[in-house]
Amino acid sequence: MIPPRLPRALFITCTYPQDFEKAVYGLYVRMRTFLQAVREVTDTLDILFVSDRIDDDIEAAKRRLAAKIEKDWGIQAEFFLVKAPLTPSGPTWMDHYLQPARSLHRNPDYAGLDAPDVLHAVEACLARKPAFVFVHRLQAAMPLLSLRESVDPTVLFDLDDVEHRKLLRSLLLPPHYAGKVPYALRALPVMAGERRAARAAARTFVCSEDDRRYLERWLGYPRVVVIQNSIEIPESVPPLQPTRQMIFLGTYTYAPNIAAAHFLITKVWPLVRDAIPGAELVIAGNRPDRIPGFEHPPAGVRFAGFVKDLARMYCDAQLVCCPIQSGGGTRIKIIEAAAHARPVVSTTIGAEGLQFQNEEEIVLADAPEQFARACRRLLEDVELAARIGIAARARAEATYSRSATIAAIKREILAAVDVAADGGSRFEPRDD
Repeated sequence: MIPPRLPRALFITCTYPQDFEKAVYGLYVRMRTFLQAVREVTDTLDILFVSDRIDDDIEAAKRRLAAKIEKDWGIQAEFFLVKAPLTPSGPTWMDHYLQPARSLHRNPDYAGLDAPDVLHAVEACLARKPAFVFVHRLQAAMPLLSLRESVDPTVLFDLDDVEHRKLLRSLLLPPHYAGKVPYALRALPVMAGERRAARAAARTFVCSEDDRRYLERWLGYPRVVVIQNSIEIPESVPPLQPTRQMIFLGTYTYAPNIAAAHFLITKVWPLVRDAIPGAELVIAGNRPDRIPGFEHPPAGVRFAGFVKDLARMYCDAQLVCCPIQSGGGTRIKIIEAAAHARPVVSTTIGAEGLQFQNEEEIVLADAPEQFARACRRLLEDVELAARIGIAARARAEATYSRSATIAAIKREILAAVDVAADGGSRFEPRDD
């Protein structure tokens, strides 16, 4: 039986792809997956982008965006853009630390998302009578939480990163400075915002069972559903070669990736290089200049910058590193490496929420000495590296296929809309 198609849907996001060539990291991969699923259950898809990065010429920006999303992502939609006013922290200590800890509306990552122009744009899109609204991350939920009237259509909420958990975890990691504790107190209003959005939404999507258990068991979030990160699995990949090259891939506009690269270069790499002088470490990804020591890399370290041909990069690698020590969600970079049959050495947090089995489909290590030992073992034992890579690819094929993920999203959307049609709850706005 062919599932019914809904007449219209609204997708709200603050993730604005200015440069499509570089919009290939995990955040964009997950957003694209949801967009594809939403498009497949609707006749008309409206997408509202809310961002301070939108060009002043809105109409020209809209035309460029429509052309790129159709060409690169294969998604046809009607586009609506609104420029949110950038509201940085004020100049005083109280503005920077205390005010964001008191209210989400004072947090510079969320301030401005309740501006009149933004609310007007959301209301105009809602007036087009979508059957449901898909909210991509907490930032995109802010306008809905700031409305004065209830939202009639069903609302689905993607909480891919549990943002308050990321802030609290950052307390435990260096650097340690006087303002770190009051800075982390931003987590309290962030958690309150996440909880309000989750309680009002018909579904809250998270990346892993770990996140679902945490939110349901400890914080009482209702209707939490796991939608795993996923990718297109390549049909075939070349066999692993003894290149003695290890890589780390990420975007270095993201603080946990910067910290991870610095940890790998300064704490792990010297131990690997001393044992295997011919080894090479490649740091790949956008904005490597933000990594400390970029100007003077140690021997054997190469900064590759943004890499267009990821398949070639994985072909040249003997192993992939994921030394992440903070953050949230699940790492698409690990799934991607596995899909290319390359073994991964990861920290426990880096592999959090993923189903790869330690020592069979991935190698987990946290301390620098342990991480370096695992890397050396896979660089020196090509057969072991190949065996783990092949097992990881089998796991990726079975668990992280994009087509299966899209099918799961579509089922959840249609089920949520059906419940709402039978008298389900409405998304209630702010109550202050």
